[in-house]
Amino acid sequence: MLNLKLLNYEKSKNYLISSDYYYRRKFIICIIVGIDPDPANKEKITHWARQYYDATIPYVSKGTYVNFMMKEGEEKVKAAYGENYDRMKSVKKKYDPDNFFHINQNIKPA
Repeated sequence: MLNLKLLNYEKSKNYLISSDYYYRRKFIICIIVGIDPDPANKEKITHWARQYYDATIPYVSKGTYVNFMMKEGEEKVKAAYGENYDRMKSVKKKYDPDNFFHINQNIKPA
């Protein structure tokens, strides 16, 4: 499934720096989702989603929304926060030094 989500830049432009979501200046988010009720198809669906991603990535601007990520790794998490990453790392150190919130694609404690 391909989901295109339109963003309202005019309403969100004041939050470019104050928000954790760095890519608010983009107008469209492209979400590729592979879903199948049969667990036996997991590898096939994963392969399809990755191929779809690889085919579309040359045509889209860089960046991602961290809540749409799966297990892409720490570099992708860092890239998702862009210039806000260092500030978010400070927030993480202050409010979650023991990494209680670690299940998602989170920022590692400082």
